[in-house]
Amino acid sequence: MARKAELNGGMTAKEARFVAEYLIDFNLTAAAKRAGYAPKNARTTAQHNMRRPIIQKALADAARKYLAKTGKTAQDVLDELVRIGFSDIRQVMSWSTKGVVLKRSADLDDDAAATIAEVSDTRTKDGGTVKVKLHGKLEALDRLGRHFQLFGKDEPVAVGQRLILQVEWPDGSPVPARIKKLKGES
Repeated sequence: MARKAELNGGMTAKEARFVAEYLIDFNLTAAAKRAGYAPKNARTTAQHNMRRPIIQKALADAARKYLAKTGKTAQDVLDELVRIGFSDIRQVMSWSTKGVVLKRSADLDDDAAATIAEVSDTRTKDGGTVKVKLHGKLEALDRLGRHFQLFGKDEPVAVGQRLILQVEWPDGSPVPARIKKLKGES
């Protein structure tokens, strides 16, 4: 058994498999199940594994190897989090009582473009909807705060919130007028 642990950097074969599986989709519970841990206890086992220094080191080593392979650095990752965390939605659009105006993609600078996670355009015979989804600003700020150890251990931080904006233009009318029409108030 000791021989196998030496081959896996001090981890058991199952722990090494857990690390490899986690790197696929970053899903702790699924990684534990795929690594062969009992499905009933997979979540608890995964959380326990993630607290083990040897597994933390293996994941950090894998992250460094991945970054080296892509030509990116830890500083590149921090720079991207800064772009998202300190973004300003006014770099992407403007709005008033007359409606919402999206900036053309060609007019966005690199910082503004980096904040956009998704853009979709749905059109029908009655009009359409444009949806612009930005990357999670709070999540980026939380990650930066944790990296720079800005938060105490007992301070709760909200993460994972996304901002979704929808713009509707069936006939060129302003958004508030369209909403009233849809509600039957016009």
